[in-house]
Amino acid sequence: MNDEERNWFLRETVSEVCNWRKSEGLQEDAEKFLPLYISVDKDVLCTEDAQTTWSQGDMRLTTLVSGVQTVLECAKESSGKIAGVDICGEADAEAVHENEANDYANEKLLEVFEGLFEKSDCE
Repeated sequence: MNDEERNWFLRETVSEVCNWRKSEGLQEDAEKFLPLYISVDKDVLCTEDAQTTWSQGDMRLTTLVSGVQTVLECAKESSGKIAGVDICGEADAEAVHENEANDYANEKLLEVFEGLFEKSDCE
């Protein structure tokens, strides 16, 4: 499966779950499960997109970003609130040469979450 197919599959699967919940009358139940907390572990990324101190996955950054965007869209459509977000899976602090890819991945993920929280939410 190439990256484009993975992105499509991920978006379709998450959207399908979101739409299924609505069609089954589970919209009201969504409040039982929300607010949603999103945890992103960069260990799933391939070595070209991030270097971590744990075992690496083979997911491309574009696929991870697409998946996170889809989850956020689904939560928004469900009138759900996001309680918080964390991003983990940093490179070893001593491995300065590996941090460039991680910094880029962090930047792209932060762009997805930008505007999600009001300044007062973080104070």
